[in-house]
Amino acid sequence: MSGAIEMTSSEVTISSTIPTTNASESSANHTSNNLRQQDAFERYIWIYTLPAIFIIGVVGNVFTILVMRRRRMSGTATSVYLTLLAIADTSVLVTGLIPEWLIQTDIKDISEVDPWVCKFERFFFYTTGDVAVWILVAFTCDRCIAVCFPLKKRHLCTATRAYLACLVIVLVAVAKNFHIFWTRGVVYDAAGRFIENCGKPEPYVYFEKKIRPWIVMVTVSLGPFLIILVCNVIIVKQLVWSGRMRTGTAAGSGSSQEKQQRAFTQTTAMCLSTSFAFLILITPSIVLLIGKPNWTSSDRPNIAYDIAKAVNNQLMFINHSINFFLYCLTGARFRAEFVSMFDRCPLGGSDGSSGETGSRTHYSGSALTTRSSPTSDIVAVVTRQNGASSKYSIHPNGDAKERERVAEHVIQETKDT
Repeated sequence: MSGAIEMTSSEVTISSTIPTTNASESSANHTSNNLRQQDAFERYIWIYTLPAIFIIGVVGNVFTILVMRRRRMSGTATSVYLTLLAIADTSVLVTGLIPEWLIQTDIKDISEVDPWVCKFERFFFYTTGDVAVWILVAFTCDRCIAVCFPLKKRHLCTATRAYLACLVIVLVAVAKNFHIFWTRGVVYDAAGRFIENCGKPEPYVYFEKKIRPWIVMVTVSLGPFLIILVCNVIIVKQLVWSGRMRTGTAAGSGSSQEKQQRAFTQTTAMCLSTSFAFLILITPSIVLLIGKPNWTSSDRPNIAYDIAKAVNNQLMFINHSINFFLYCLTGARFRAEFVSMFDRCPLGGSDGSSGETGSRTHYSGSALTTRSSPTSDIVAVVTRQNGASSKYSIHPNGDAKERERVAEHVIQETKDT
């Protein structure tokens, strides 16, 4: 009787453990499948989207540099800021995107080649990112001053001051990130065994995980965004007030004011587009950085966090790749100058004047047409959007100073229209 009871008890025990084992295996298989799907999705994001972002960003930034260095666009504070911003954005893509892509494609983790490679790679990536963000802040502040103090902008918003501001930004960014040469490096376990070349060694683990994320949040995301937002509100408010003031003026006296209005409106649109792109594309990645210690504290993988991290890193790189397209979309002068790079064509031949060559450039609602021939004057005609035009001519063999004076006058009038 006792043996029967024991047998029954054993059977019951065994049968009760079988479903538990099956449930555990099912849960493990489900988790394994999720991890494989997550890994495949992440690799797809990293491997296929990063090259596209890199190519689009580098090509767009190069076009920005070429446009801003052209004669009609250069020599201003805006050209300085946008040129250096394009250089900084390209540097971010090179120092951040390429190493990440090499890791995700299992080609090479260059940060693990040597501790000093790790330090320099992290240092340049963080520094160029900071420089790019704060050049955008400086550009927005420059435009705010130009709108609010139009009579002083020629003295305050100069190319020299722009270069000086960017130099200060670079020096401060270098000082901010110089700690990388101490807080990143070789990591060993408690037994003294090597773990990795590019880690967070003691006693800097607490700083890297708890303090530095807040520094990044304030200096790279929240602070710049608030400054840009305040400047844009001031710009828009000032433009609205100026528009109301011009409503009651005579139509014939508003020509120069209309030119200023067009320039300010374009600049405002460029500032608003870049600042809102910054807000949308950068802030999510900073939020993930702040929440990382809480969302990755357990030993179990956090699938949602890993996917969100992959997506948000792409958004961060996109922020450094789309400025050229924003400029073309919101800046008529920039767009027209870019088009003019490819809009040079001969004028003549079909009309019998085979000896005459020329070009026509559309620029901010105006058109600049130049014609020259060995036997006639060089003619430059500036045609405005309202149909009015100005004509300048000088003989090719005329006085050199006179030719230079006329050329500068034509270029300046083209800028003003």
